[in-house]
Amino acid sequence: MPVSSHPDRERAPIVFGHKTALAILRSAAPRTLPPVAGKARVLPSRAPARGEVEAAIEHLEASYPDLRLERPAHVLVGSAALGRPSKAVKSHLLTVPLSGTSFYRLGDGVFACVPALAFVQEAARGKSLVAMLELGYELCGTYRTRRTGAAAAYGVEPLASVRSLGGYAARNASVDGARKVGRALRYLADGSAYTDDREHVRQLALWMYERVDVICASWDISLAVPEDEYPFQHEDEILAPMREAGSSALDNYYAHVGEWEPQEP
Repeated sequence: MPVSSHPDRERAPIVFGHKTALAILRSAAPRTLPPVAGKARVLPSRAPARGEVEAAIEHLEASYPDLRLERPAHVLVGSAALGRPSKAVKSHLLTVPLSGTSFYRLGDGVFACVPALAFVQEAARGKSLVAMLELGYELCGTYRTRRTGAAAAYGVEPLASVRSLGGYAARNASVDGARKVGRALRYLADGSAYTDDREHVRQLALWMYERVDVICASWDISLAVPEDEYPFQHEDEILAPMREAGSSALDNYYAHVGEWEPQEP
């Protein structure tokens, strides 16, 4: 685990939150992590140093090879000592008491918010209702996109359920974003008349994400062509990601988008 870059003071706990926590939990699998028992206080009174956070991330990425965290990494602080903002670390203030399990222990002095708290935090950042629904579908579904920090895939274990998200938001109504989550959950309720439509839209989105990822990979290769050369000279290299991926995602999308168009009740 990381070592403090300030040897004269005790290293502050590092609590990852927001989308950083979701990305970690996608790789770490919440069911394998010990929850922080009872009302134990883990939020530090000061922001961790950048070096401490980077060391913790390095340790996590070594422990979970498929984990690659975007910057800035989002961490939580229990007092106004947020530290200097940087491109590597962004601190968020959280001072209200929390009810129920709110954190998982990742290691010695390193924690991550549970998915429900991270969802509330993302709501507080001003996300639109549509964006909240997209994230909620993904947290409670069996698929993932880069929205939760991982490459697109389906058949994965959900990070949460509608019940767990709603229960946490209700118990922690004073946390910024909780009421917004409560409003969004009305549209995520299990057994809704639109359940099939939602599942179809999710699958269509996965196919489209898969296709877009491949196109972006080819585009990145084309952008790397030297200025004194032309893209057509590198056509085979540029189109390689698209050839390797094939057209199944695009074919499946167009094969189902018409028949799965939502109908008025």
